Amino acid sequence: MMVFTCRGELDPIEFRHLECEDITEATVQMRTVPFREVGPSFKMTMRREKIAATDLFKDACRQPKVRNPDKRRADKNKYTTALGEKKGKVFVQQQALETIALRKFKGMGKTPALDSKKGPKIKDAKLEAEDV
Repeated sequence: MMVFTCRGELDPIEFRHLECEDITEATVQMRTVPFREVGPSFKMTMRREKIAATDLFKDACRQPKVRNPDKRRADKNKYTTALGEKKGKVFVQQQALETIALRKFKGMGKTPALDSKKGPKIKDAKLEAEDV
């Protein structure tokens, strides 16, 4: 358990790190809980009441800029190498293979209505090409 104690305006602020092994209802009611100091303990006092120089005071009061969450998402995959080069990762979604025009067949250009002599053969060629 950490305890901060401030008794008054001129008194120091005390910091204590305590431990308690056995807490029972009886010790709590009697207000005799055995605490043991286990860690760092120190007192803080105010020693300096002067205001710093103007430029140091401005630097101390400066607050970091609040970044826009949309911009933070845009910068998510960017990083800088040890040599100072800016690099980034680009993620591309997987393409649907059904919608991609892979190649055109040379013999498939004419329709059966335009070429009446070879109509049935062209239809059979189209069916075979679609089945593949």
